[in-house]
Amino acid sequence: MYPLEKQVTIAEYSSWSSAQIARGKLESEGIPCVLLNTAMNSLYGGSFTTIVIRVPEEAAPHAMAILADIDLGDGPMYL
Repeated sequence: MYPLEKQVTIAEYSSWSSAQIARGKLESEGIPCVLLNTAMNSLYGGSFTTIVIRVPEEAAPHAMAILADIDLGDGPMYL
C-alpha cells in the first residue's frame, strides 16, 4: 500500500455501508484504497463523523470517475 502522504482524499461518506460499496467498486477496478474514520463511525453511529476514502495520487482522477458512475443515495461528498 502507498504511504498516506502519497494518497489523496477523493470522497467522504456518512454511511459505512456506502463507503464499503465504493471501496469494493474501486478495488474491483484495480484501484487500491484506504478508508479512514471507520472506527469512529461505528463508535458514534455515523452521525458525527464521515468515512474518508483515500487513493494513490495518480489514481485519483480515474477513481473519482468510477465513483461518479455509481449512485449510493447518500453521497459521496467530494472535496
